[in-house]
Amino acid sequence: MQALTYQGLPGYKSPRIRSVKRPVPGPGQVLIRVAASSLNPIDWKLRSGVLGFLTPMVRLGAIPGFDFVGQVIASGEDSMPFAVGDRVFGMLNFRTLGSLAEYLVADVTDIAFAGDSLDNPTLAGLPLAGMTALQSIRDLGQIHAGQNLLVIGASGGVGHLAVQMGKTLGARVTAITSTRNVDFVKGLGADEVVDYTLGEGVKGRFDVIFDAVVSKPYSQWKGLLSAAGTYVSVLPTAELIIRSQISRNSSGKKVRLIGVKPSRSDLEWLRDLAVNGRLNVNVDSNFGLAEGATALLRSQTGRARGKIIVSL
Repeated sequence: MQALTYQGLPGYKSPRIRSVKRPVPGPGQVLIRVAASSLNPIDWKLRSGVLGFLTPMVRLGAIPGFDFVGQVIASGEDSMPFAVGDRVFGMLNFRTLGSLAEYLVADVTDIAFAGDSLDNPTLAGLPLAGMTALQSIRDLGQIHAGQNLLVIGASGGVGHLAVQMGKTLGARVTAITSTRNVDFVKGLGADEVVDYTLGEGVKGRFDVIFDAVVSKPYSQWKGLLSAAGTYVSVLPTAELIIRSQISRNSSGKKVRLIGVKPSRSDLEWLRDLAVNGRLNVNVDSNFGLAEGATALLRSQTGRARGKIIVSL
């Protein structure tokens, strides 16, 4: 089969299309013909200096990519409730990592039925970004209706979903973005949009601050937290790791780091929200598998509005 692969060190700089052996599903797994995947910054950050320190711990394979939608074409033992022919979507774990390929093997615990209502780009764009936003805001931030939520990086793949989920969960959402994305973020339902490129300051206190970019130190945001507020980061910097440990049992201000975990129930929640028209995946761009290296470069610019899709 054809797959986008990394070779050598630093391999993240030169991914190429190569022919590789098609995987075989084991117990509790299914083989999926991929229809589409989506990119996330972690796909290249794991192979760069940004998150490269994690690489030895997760034993990365040659093929990047977590997100996918496709059709089950074979299964191992104990693969219920999925069967050959089912349209499914999901997020691979580090052990099965590699969705930028014609075929992949996924654990049945990490996938959900896709149904027929949503297109491939929407389903491919939902898993990692959607579950990152959901598990950050709902689980770590424990946001409740009527509380104040600040989303930093509100136009990106994770951020634009976080704004919409915050509204669904009943929060008052303030979103930070750049001038060119102000109207886009307003259209997502944000109650207030702050344009950082104009030097606009954020006013008020927030029960949850969700930082989807981590471009400034925590000290820049701490003063905006309510007395018992929670700051949730997508990036485990050394400072934030220490602060999260210190504030683990605190009744005051807290720092939490999201380590997103595949969850069938969360996938189903995201799917149903999208089917009901309450969650929209904005497609920044759509590439073919042969253009995978270009798609990764687009992700590295940090300028994508929503999700970058790779269709097969």
